[in-house]
Amino acid sequence: LSALRPVESESAFGRRPAISSNVNPESTFPWLSPSDDDLGIVNVASAPYNADPTGEKDSTRAIQSAIDDAREKQMVVYIPLGTYWISDTLNCSEHRRGRYFPTVIVGEVDRIKNPGDRPTLYVHDKTDGFTDAQVPKYVVHFWQDENLPSKSNSKGNSEPDYRSNVDFNQILQSVNVRIGAGNAGAIGVRLRGAQGCNIENVKVDLGADGLIGIVGASGSGGS
Repeated sequence: LSALRPVESESAFGRRPAISSNVNPESTFPWLSPSDDDLGIVNVASAPYNADPTGEKDSTRAIQSAIDDAREKQMVVYIPLGTYWISDTLNCSEHRRGRYFPTVIVGEVDRIKNPGDRPTLYVHDKTDGFTDAQVPKYVVHFWQDENLPSKSNSKGNSEPDYRSNVDFNQILQSVNVRIGAGNAGAIGVRLRGAQGCNIENVKVDLGADGLIGIVGASGSGGS
């Protein structure tokens, strides 16, 4: 695999970013050939994102950028094994064009050697914005905003309009979330959605002070 080079490809939606050779086809995607030039994956740990799997550097902006690019290109966000430092909410919005542009996040799983290992999103102790239980804050937030540009929402203003009944095909799979101490307002994941939405193989470790693990669920608008 180390001999393979990232490649770019063309699609109906324009030029796709280079696909990293770091993807392990024998683990998460065993049916794919490593020479396939169109895997449909955005690897957060590869250029231009370069999220740090050692947890030593803040990877929030890198992963958010990968999420935004993957959604617009209708690709999957791929998170390799490791620990990623998160200091703000990862915004996984599905907006404007509805069910055909969801956020899909899949973590690497070595199904042969260590099937229990998953990449971890880690919020450090006493992270700004996560410390107040009276002002909860999501670590990973999936939502649908029907508020088109220049239009008002159902409340008559331009604020985000959470429409869970039309939140489709958003997925979080094989990724753990770990909350450090002193984050009394931290909520691990919010994914309240309808058809196609899924949370699978996800563990939220609230530590000593975290507020809630998972908010919402799949169904007709969630629960």
